[in-house]
Amino acid sequence: NKTTNFGLSQWQSTDPIRVADFNADNLKLDTALKELRDCPGFQKIQEHILEKSEHTLSYDLSGIDWKRWSVVRMDLHLINGQGSEGYVHLNGGGSYISLGGGTNSMFLKAEVRPENSPEQPGPTRMFLLPMGNEDEYVRAISFSNHGLLYSYLNTPYKQINKMTITSNGSAFRTGCKFTIYGMK
Repeated sequence: NKTTNFGLSQWQSTDPIRVADFNADNLKLDTALKELRDCPGFQKIQEHILEKSEHTLSYDLSGIDWKRWSVVRMDLHLINGQGSEGYVHLNGGGSYISLGGGTNSMFLKAEVRPENSPEQPGPTRMFLLPMGNEDEYVRAISFSNHGLLYSYLNTPYKQINKMTITSNGSAFRTGCKFTIYGMK
């Protein structure tokens, strides 16, 4: 008998035990463990930390190899003078389709905490889903204090080269952080 997922040996009390079965099982386990070690989850692709106050944040995304990643996670830690909302645009603008089917002028809303407030529990987190195919149209799920947002853009991932973030309040402050991770 064999196990369902990896085909490992499952002996009955009357089965003869053979070294070849153990060796074959060990090879399967070694291969599966290597795959886990080589791809333990999200790997950092790039990180940007704002060094001076800016009214608009712009990040180059052209270095992301969308074919390499199933999921790309973007964490936004945004700070300005009064707190507000940040508006995220891909390639500088456009029209985006949201969960309800309506169109928006932004890809997503991000939390922006006031400069002197305590750290919030977590960043605005956005998951882009290229699934290893740069020709897929951009789709994303984001989580923030605004809730869950699903966004869709009629543009393939391979054409995404810039992300711009604007604020409806004061300038973004030094220390804002934007980190991109990929998972195979």
